[in-house]
Amino acid sequence: MSVTNVVTGGPVVLYLSSVIPDRNLLEQQVKALAERGYRPISCRDSTALLQLAQSRGRHMGSVCIAWLGGALSDICAAAVRLRMLCPQVGILMQADYSDAAMLQALHSGGDQLCPRDASFELLAASLQSLQRRLMQVPMLPELRQRADWALTQEGWALVAPNGQSFALTTTERSFICCLLHHPDRRASHHELLSAIAGVQGEIEDPPSALLINRLGVLVSRMRRKFNRGDAVLPVRSVHNWGYMFAANCELRD
Repeated sequence: MSVTNVVTGGPVVLYLSSVIPDRNLLEQQVKALAERGYRPISCRDSTALLQLAQSRGRHMGSVCIAWLGGALSDICAAAVRLRMLCPQVGILMQADYSDAAMLQALHSGGDQLCPRDASFELLAASLQSLQRRLMQVPMLPELRQRADWALTQEGWALVAPNGQSFALTTTERSFICCLLHHPDRRASHHELLSAIAGVQGEIEDPPSALLINRLGVLVSRMRRKFNRGDAVLPVRSVHNWGYMFAANCELRD
């Protein structure tokens, strides 16, 4: 039996169907969560989860938690977007556990990281701990739907939601276009450096610390440029891997 959003009231838990590979175990844990008063809602992918989180947020005082599982790089990318677009949503991540994984999860905006083979008792305790913290956060006024960004003039201009248009240099254009044309709008350091260089294969993989630092300098300059135009560039670092464009962006001619 598939457990869906049939329980009224209680904290909402949005989860990916990939959170636990064992379908029977996932079904058991989702059912157990529902029995404890949670409202588990299955999402087919991170995009669907983000859309639902944006529409739910914290509604009428209820808590919303995203339960992410799967490949660490994928759930970290999802966490970056969630943290930026849905700051009041709690993020519980489940993946192979290590110090490096914990650092990457926290840098990506996650609140807690559980081992992939965590017991239900640990999972439930982690959700309860996160729920207690979220209940203490003052409720914010409902925000109006944010407008999307737009890449125009064949990639030479990036238009912010406030309508401000920013002309891009050749290097900035290569960087932004690389992000926006990759799945989930994220790309590795090597992919970004190769796009900027213009010829695939000329950049060593993995890139040197010096080259990665140059990317960081480029991003910092772009952020300052957009800040001067009263816009916050939604480019976020994916810890020890690359960058992502953590907002919706329409590609126009």
